[in-house]
Amino acid sequence: MTEQQEYFMALRKALKDKGYKVYDGALPPEKTPYPFIYLAGSWHNPTDIKRGTLGMITQVVQVWGTYKMRGTISAICEDVLDTAMSIETTDNYAYKVRLNETEQQIINDDTTNTPLMQGYTSLRVAYSRR
Repeated sequence: MTEQQEYFMALRKALKDKGYKVYDGALPPEKTPYPFIYLAGSWHNPTDIKRGTLGMITQVVQVWGTYKMRGTISAICEDVLDTAMSIETTDNYAYKVRLNETEQQIINDDTTNTPLMQGYTSLRVAYSRR
């Protein structure tokens, strides 16, 4: 399993274990109640070194809710960050969230008839083989 996939699966499980509705792949059906978390795109930049592999992963996490849920969205985004930072190892890799390279924003979304807000977290995570 790749470095990115192991981290993705660990993050998804940790967020579900906290009771969040978490989706990936396709957005949930139209009538899904808000708020929910969507694990969006991810990519990684590996670097080969003499003793193995290390690199950086970027994982995008979106928190969707109505415009009346701004405080809730903000709190969930903070919990997403805390949860991401708590993932230090998986079976094959060690991870560390790079706070100085991680970004969070809350933006309006007017793509539906209901005014929505989206919390957007771009996690930058360093990894190395254990």
